[in-house]
Amino acid sequence: MQISLGQIISLFLLTLFSSSSYGEFISLECSKINNWLDEKEVVFKLQLGTETMRAIQSTRKGNLKMDLKVDDKYYNLGQFNDEKKDDFISLLKIDKSTLNVESAKYYKLDEPINCIKL
Repeated sequence: MQISLGQIISLFLLTLFSSSSYGEFISLECSKINNWLDEKEVVFKLQLGTETMRAIQSTRKGNLKMDLKVDDKYYNLGQFNDEKKDDFISLLKIDKSTLNVESAKYYKLDEPINCIKL
């Protein structure tokens, strides 16, 4: 039994489109604006998997994997404390409509951190 190139391409496209229809993957770049130089300073990048409810934060120091909790207004990144997923420790809270970082446990928010979708 031989498989033609057309069948391989069809199978690949079917797999590609079927996996993307089930989950959403959001890439964000979050930065501060340097008012003195009027330049963007990228603080971190985020990969949000709304299907897997996992997030990856990329900084200059490395990557941090976190849990993702999504509600009507916010993307909450952090860690669940128990297996029941009742107790959530929030490390980052991002407003879904403005993509502004509302709270951050390990970053000073003396200047606002704004995110854009990539």
